[in-house]
Amino acid sequence: MSIQNCLNRLVEARRITQKAADAALALHQGIQGRLYPNMGPASAEAASALEAARVMMQAAQERRLMAAKQAIRQTEIANRMELHPKGKSTGLMSVLVRDNWEGGAQTGDAINIESHAESVSKKLLGIMNGTMDKYRSTMAGLRQDTESIWNVVDEIYGVDTGDDVAKAAAKAFGDTAKYAVDRVKREGKPLSVLEDWRLPQSWDAKQVKKFGERAFLDDLMTEYEAGNLRVIDKAGQGDAPKAAVPGIIQNAFKDITLGKGQGTGAGGFSNQLRVFRFDNPDTYKRLMKKYGVGSGGLFNTMMGHVQAMAKEIAFVEVLGPNYQQNFDKLLQAARDDDAVRANTIGKRI
Repeated sequence: MSIQNCLNRLVEARRITQKAADAALALHQGIQGRLYPNMGPASAEAASALEAARVMMQAAQERRLMAAKQAIRQTEIANRMELHPKGKSTGLMSVLVRDNWEGGAQTGDAINIESHAESVSKKLLGIMNGTMDKYRSTMAGLRQDTESIWNVVDEIYGVDTGDDVAKAAAKAFGDTAKYAVDRVKREGKPLSVLEDWRLPQSWDAKQVKKFGERAFLDDLMTEYEAGNLRVIDKAGQGDAPKAAVPGIIQNAFKDITLGKGQGTGAGGFSNQLRVFRFDNPDTYKRLMKKYGVGSGGLFNTMMGHVQAMAKEIAFVEVLGPNYQQNFDKLLQAARDDDAVRANTIGKRI
């Protein structure tokens, strides 16, 4: 029985939704073409079906972990808000920054995102162990090594440059990113199951506008057709169909030039940064030098990414994997409490 027929029967039996079936089929087809291109049709079908089932099971486990962590963090913060002597709004604020009232101490845990982010940042920089210091700007910005830092890119991709400093920096950056990813995933934050990320991308809106949409589309299509660049269909969790690639690149141009998350501000673990996957360091360097960080911004991009990961970890570990959702719910509870307090001040109950 084909996986298509199997999924149809599961939908008919109401054991899975049509949306889940469509996602499983898209995943299966992407895996079959990418991992088993040389197998015969029957063997590839069976192998990719098994892999799709494994990935779907893993995704289900991650969703359960996310739901559990989300509920735990919401309950913890709600309890802190309830116990704070100055009310729920102040209690919620104490989760974000240091509590001047020290009211959070009543719960036995006064952790806040601001201080926690600083602590996590120190941990990540400790793993880096000063290996990027050579590339730091000195003499009030008058001196900076903007050339040999590109050796770090080569080393991250496994190219031996003979540059021991770059080699150490590349290993430290990889170790730091792995530690950060593992830590945030333990808290239930869902990340792409097809992740093969190496370096942050920083597309500069001014540079992209300067060269224009036609040049941007032509350059990326040239790299794509040469096999140097993969374009990912985020909805399908795999390589985009060839016919869809020009449209995805055009949408990326619009997102970058309008500031919709394709630059440095999309977050430490955001999949917005991963629509494009560079298969070799030369492609990364060509496109980033022309449309991104240029010759002087790679250091700030890499170190900025480390800081962004620290902030993301702090938010996830304090407020939960979907911290925006939890914050919105807790903020509404704080507003409701404020309304009650405003209506009862000076009144007898």
